[in-house]
Formats: sequence, structure tokens, C-alpha cells
Amino acid sequence: MFIKTDNVCLTKKLLIIQRKSYYSFKKTRYRYSMFTRNQNERISY
Repeated sequence: MFIKTDNVCLTKKLLIIQRKSYYSFKKTRYRYSMFTRNQNERISY
């Protein structure tokens, strides 16, 4: 029983970590795309 709850806690922690990393990844990707877009606009001008 104790092991079961421990596993649940571990999986929850893993899920939270994965979600956080996923959101940070999305954020950085968005920033990077904005940055490249700005660079492209500068080049085109």
C-alpha cells in the first residue's frame, strides 16, 4: 500500500516536471520565433 501511494506521488511529480519543462520549452520557442521574425523584418527593410 505504501509503495502504491509512493508511486502515485512519483508519477505526479514527474507529470508536473514534464508539464513545466513543456511550458518553458513552448515559451522559449515562441520567443525564438519572435526573435527570428524581427531579424527577418530587419533584413527585409
